[in-house]
Amino acid sequence: MPILANICHFIWKKLKSSKVSNILRIFFGLSFVLYIILIMSAPTTPEAAKSACIFCNIANKLTDTEILFEDEEVCVFRDIKPASKYHVLVIPKRHIEDAKALVPADKELVERMLSVAKELLAKNNYSEDTARLGFHWPPFRSVHHLHLHVIAPEADLGYIARLVFMKNSYWFVSPEYVISKL
Repeated sequence: MPILANICHFIWKKLKSSKVSNILRIFFGLSFVLYIILIMSAPTTPEAAKSACIFCNIANKLTDTEILFEDEEVCVFRDIKPASKYHVLVIPKRHIEDAKALVPADKELVERMLSVAKELLAKNNYSEDTARLGFHWPPFRSVHHLHLHVIAPEADLGYIARLVFMKNSYWFVSPEYVISKL
């Protein structure tokens, strides 16, 4: 919890020092509280998590979500709340809780996820230099299934999205950072 308190303090200082309206501060505060409630209400056992996991259902084609790409290990689909013109998620087909649950044997999987992300950016005429790729670091994730955000162009990110997907923050880390931890 000390990390969570530090993050809250950091964000509050940024909001307090900037020219942000009180309405936006209230909105951010309430959003953050709701986000924490979602995290606390997640399934507690691996079996319950997998059966309730929307991303497992998407990977297993139990929903009508359009799959943009898939192979034996990963699948890609659009984010339901896009932060920019191009916002997709690359997920492993195997249920992995989050980036902290990865083990050294998963290094190739994360490298594959990154490779697929870069291929899709190129295919859709976006440069890696103008894109933002990353994982939300626990406990700051809304879905308990590992997913790589691929967002382009990053210049189109709104104010809140810039906070949510802030590069190299406590809550949003690069694929390279995750790979270095394996």
